[in-house]
Amino acid sequence: MTVPAGVRLSAQLLNSVLGMSASDSQNTIATTIQTIYNETLLTSNTPAATTFVAPQSGIVFVINRAYVDHQTSTTARSYISFVIRQGAVIGSGTVFLAAADANAVEHVGQNDLTAATAVRVTGLTPGVTYNIRQSARTTSGTAEFQNRFIGIIPVAA
Repeated sequence: MTVPAGVRLSAQLLNSVLGMSASDSQNTIATTIQTIYNETLLTSNTPAATTFVAPQSGIVFVINRAYVDHQTSTTARSYISFVIRQGAVIGSGTVFLAAADANAVEHVGQNDLTAATAVRVTGLTPGVTYNIRQSARTTSGTAEFQNRFIGIIPVAA
């Protein structure tokens, strides 16, 4: 939807054009030993997750943040990415975008790191509800994640 010139902007109008942002954070310590992406974390089965409705543009920015540390290796890599699925039930539905290293916060070794990524996601169906949940993996040993955050920012066309 294009807003015609001279139309008074309001929160209601902007929300109808852009959609609403959504986010979740989880601050408990969570670990994984999985070498493939896994949404079930060992010590805390509460990955950051939320639902959102795709804006009219079909474009959102995903903000993915975590504190990352590797407990057992100075050379292992730790990744925390995200999965987007269709539907309002978190962790269920057809996968729209699978977890990938290219979209992940990545860390090597045992030095603590807090980092975030911003990923532009296109091709969402306007008005459809999606769910997003963090997913983590490590190359070996035990990776630790804290202060996990996932956020959706709708983008106008």
